Amino acid sequence: MTPVSTATVEPPVATDLPGVPVAGGRRSVILAVPGMHCGACVRRIEAALGVHRVVMRPSLATRTVELEFDPRRSPLTALVDALEQAGFPGRPVAAPAAADLSRQSYARSVRRVVLAAFLTMQVMMLAWPSYLSGGTLEPGVDRLLTFAQWLLATPVVFYAGWPFLSGAWRDVRNATPSMDLPVGLALITAYGFSAWHTVSGAGTVYFDSAVMFVLFLSLGRLLEARGRLQAAERVRHVLADQPTMARVRDGDGWTEQAVATVVPGMQVQVRPGETVPVDGRLVGRGAHLSQAVLTGEPAPRWFDVDASVLAGSVLVDEAPVTLTATAAGTDTTLAAIGRAMHRALSERPPAQVLADRIAGVFILAVLVGAAAAGWAWWSAGPDRAVEIMLAVLVASCPCALSLAVPAVLAAAIGRLSRLGVLPARARALLAAGRIDTVVFDKTGTLTEDGLVRQVVRVRPGCHAEQALQLAAAVERASTHPIARAFDDIEAAPAHAACVDRGSVSGEVAGLQVVLSTAGSEDLRQLDVEPSPELTWIALRVDGVLEAVFGLAATRRSDALQTVQQLQAMGCHVHLLSGDTPAAANHFAASLGMDAATGGCTPADKLAYLQSLRARGHRVAMVGDGINDSPTLAAADVGIALGSGTGLAQSSADAILMDGRLGGVVDLLRAARTVRRRITQNVVWALGYNAAVYPLAALGYLPPWGAAIGMATSSAWVVANAIRRVPDRTRPATHPSAVAA
Repeated sequence: MTPVSTATVEPPVATDLPGVPVAGGRRSVILAVPGMHCGACVRRIEAALGVHRVVMRPSLATRTVELEFDPRRSPLTALVDALEQAGFPGRPVAAPAAADLSRQSYARSVRRVVLAAFLTMQVMMLAWPSYLSGGTLEPGVDRLLTFAQWLLATPVVFYAGWPFLSGAWRDVRNATPSMDLPVGLALITAYGFSAWHTVSGAGTVYFDSAVMFVLFLSLGRLLEARGRLQAAERVRHVLADQPTMARVRDGDGWTEQAVATVVPGMQVQVRPGETVPVDGRLVGRGAHLSQAVLTGEPAPRWFDVDASVLAGSVLVDEAPVTLTATAAGTDTTLAAIGRAMHRALSERPPAQVLADRIAGVFILAVLVGAAAAGWAWWSAGPDRAVEIMLAVLVASCPCALSLAVPAVLAAAIGRLSRLGVLPARARALLAAGRIDTVVFDKTGTLTEDGLVRQVVRVRPGCHAEQALQLAAAVERASTHPIARAFDDIEAAPAHAACVDRGSVSGEVAGLQVVLSTAGSEDLRQLDVEPSPELTWIALRVDGVLEAVFGLAATRRSDALQTVQQLQAMGCHVHLLSGDTPAAANHFAASLGMDAATGGCTPADKLAYLQSLRARGHRVAMVGDGINDSPTLAAADVGIALGSGTGLAQSSADAILMDGRLGGVVDLLRAARTVRRRITQNVVWALGYNAAVYPLAALGYLPPWGAAIGMATSSAWVVANAIRRVPDRTRPATHPSAVAA
């Protein structure tokens, strides 16, 4: 077991205006809520905060609630008070501090389990003579042993079992049952009856059963806490790598100041081995940097002068570098990644909502069933009736069902983040498991970012240099990879530049300039022999065709392998491109793709996806995350290749942080595993509860056996969730292979 520090760490408390500013004057803040541990708790929190008209994202994985609120209408103090009144004390924390709280929770769980295990052994040792004697033990000795059991069982029940007792009291006070209510009732009943029988000197004692309840239930909670810690540590690993201080230029020297005070435009120095504190662009020289915390890839990469560098990168060169800040603090891409991870852990997909509702019904059924079993067995004697009630309360509690979905999702999100895949929304992990069609954009997705000019053809009377300058001027307004083909041309940005429907336009020196995909007629006008290997762009000035440019794209090295792996998983792979149909078909054929459509405007791509979905296909769209935002949003799952500051604005369901196309395969494979394991967990949990209730109600399951069964069921669910995902792709069932 990994050593855990038990020192209390006070997380930083937010100030009068805590959190991150969002649109419309609203703010986002994270509240640590240690008392939240099941779906019923989440529903109660949602009910308590719902009247305040806030956007809330409770996370069972980290025991936190992310709130988006308007401080003018709902002050943070009012929201915290509402939680307090509902029985869930909360406090604002910085995102990294959530991991500190998870670590403290895990340490407390370890202490409770150690105490419960040690004292349970003593109680069982003291109870053993009574078992062996068959009722012939000397009354004085028996009474002495019973008092000793009472003494040792008390700290187990009221210290190690305190989370269950306090949760049960909260349920009673709020008249809303959760998992803790049947467990708390069982503990109080067993302990209370045993104490009364010890004092009166008559009747059966259940101290041994009570301490075993606590021990095995605490072991189950320890596994839950371990899973929460692993999920929270991944968020902390991302956010804790952002320094709090930066070295900023001050005249001819450098001075240290808080990162929060750095504003765009300031020059920041980073020394060898240091972590870049802000997003920025390199000045003066290029550098080798490692982006392991961002992409999961430890190998350093070379960044040229003026290249965008993200906070969290580590300088591996032996000389310092300077960069011009573009974003700092909560505005950096690193901070956006942390928020996206927290949002994914907080989201409750429909499967989890359904499981929580079923668990809520189960809890009421357990309470009613325990009362009915006790009444039915009362004629056999109060002791026997109490024993049956205890067994039913503990054995039938649907703890495993409440863990069935969140445990799997938290484990999968943590695993994928280590592979450089960021699931920005938890629902993507469920939807991606049913994908049968993957649609790729071409430029910037299946090709490297930069395109190279290979052909420049102008009409008679037009100079190539002038045409290139006009093209470069309007492309300054575009973030599309095609614009990079003109980065080497010096030109002032066009006036009133606009990007629309696959073209870019603007006014340059009084001339209306438009760049768009070149059609076959454009190529014929300038006597150009079309080549399907090139992307053709037409330049029009005041409506007159002036030039066409042939741009060459380099196919990504992992494109072919990714397409083949997706097809081996049974997926159709399609290509959508703004290139000519001939160029799109040629490129798709080189990768063995199933279909290709060229000459697409953004509206055409959107219609294509809608057509696929209308025919019953489950579609994933893979694009660059910015230029393809409408199509990403229209797909069942939108997957973006994340890079640069545009990541923060991406509306994709999942982001490939390292730009590795193989991340699409990783995501779909993990998603299929998620769906399979959620199904396994739910079937197991429901099957266990359905099987164990009659055994307990009919008297075949003693209370201590019920405790073992309940803890084992929860442990199986958690263990199934954290099992490693197989690395190899399953055998192919691709439709084309079947047809062949």
